[in-house]
Amino acid sequence: MDEFVEEWGESLMLEAEERELKAMAFPLTVYRGGTGTVEEVATGVSWTLKPEIASFYANEWPQRWGGTREPVIVSAKVDEGEVFAFLDDRSEAEILIPYPDQIDGVGRLSCSP
Repeated sequence: MDEFVEEWGESLMLEAEERELKAMAFPLTVYRGGTGTVEEVATGVSWTLKPEIASFYANEWPQRWGGTREPVIVSAKVDEGEVFAFLDDRSEAEILIPYPDQIDGVGRLSCSP
């Protein structure tokens, strides 16, 4: 992950996304949806500012591919230093966190679609 962070840097973001990230009030509440255990879902680098997007990735996305594991949505508060980039080209308000194992206080949310 260190190489990814070094090589790509902030070049992943458009100028508008960089401005949006700089204007955000930290700490941010971020969400991530998937299937499996809380620990498994929380290890991903792609998080979102929108709980409905996390719900989609927990409930709808896995079903498209025949997923049968339990849907899980997690949330956490992150500080500016934990966030690598903000991407919104797909309107998902995606927050990239390259070291999710360093996030404290990850909690599970209700997983209703």
